[in-house]
Amino acid sequence: SSDLPVNDWNLNVQRDLQIGERVRLQLRFDAVNAFNHTVFGPPETNPLTTNFGRILTQTETPNRVFYMQAKVQF
Repeated sequence: SSDLPVNDWNLNVQRDLQIGERVRLQLRFDAVNAFNHTVFGPPETNPLTTNFGRILTQTETPNRVFYMQAKVQF
């Protein structure tokens, strides 16, 4: 369901370095879904089942992914 809370953090760290007069180096680190939290589905609401009140599903959250990049500008 689209009304479930999502705890999904994306982080980015970037550093620009000057190398000489005309050359710059950019270092970048990205983390997608950095803390890799599970998002659980809603509890069973039918009081006539033995699973009443239990959470039986989780949503399809993307896995944690890291990217490292370097860019040289001259």
